[in-house]
Amino acid sequence: MDCSEIVSIAKEFVIAGSALTGAIVAVLGLNTWKQQLKGSVEYELARRCLVTLYRYRDAIGRVRNPAIWTSEFEALGQLISENKSDNEVHFLKLLGVYEARWAGVQTEKAAMYTDLVESEAIWGAGLTERFDKVFSLEQQLLQVIRNYLSAQDPNENAAMKEIAEKNLRQNRWILYSRGNEDDLFEKELTGAVSAIEIYLKPHIRAGKR
Repeated sequence: MDCSEIVSIAKEFVIAGSALTGAIVAVLGLNTWKQQLKGSVEYELARRCLVTLYRYRDAIGRVRNPAIWTSEFEALGQLISENKSDNEVHFLKLLGVYEARWAGVQTEKAAMYTDLVESEAIWGAGLTERFDKVFSLEQQLLQVIRNYLSAQDPNENAAMKEIAEKNLRQNRWILYSRGNEDDLFEKELTGAVSAIEIYLKPHIRAGKR
């Protein structure tokens, strides 16, 4: 084998080595890009879930606010017929206030469901399972509100009103926010929200790297 053949073979090895090195670098770069993209997607999903969770929590808090603002009543005044008794007008306004407040809860819950479906596709059922407690508390509150409104309804029959009042007496502590450590409903809700935060925040930290 002469010198020119040796040089030619050496060139082929160099070219082959360069191609292999380039392929390895490309694969490593692609994997890095995929990891970065995955982290970015999970960060954004976790961030959205937390923001919507906080909005949902605050909407529940507005439902439990014992104060009803004049503006809430005034917004319903024109929708109520004039041929109603004072008790009927008061009840219909009260009903309208709670319907409007509860609509806010459902709006945030609907937005949250979209993110929960995506989270289950990426992380499995872990996040959805942690939301079960929050949804259970929401249903407890809804049932108490129904009992409260039934008890306030001047046109409700006596038997149903008695049942509603009995159920309300047992669970009235759920209806109104107390703003202190005696608010057991708020404690449970805060605990459920904290469990979700603990699950989501590692995804947010990972996405920031």
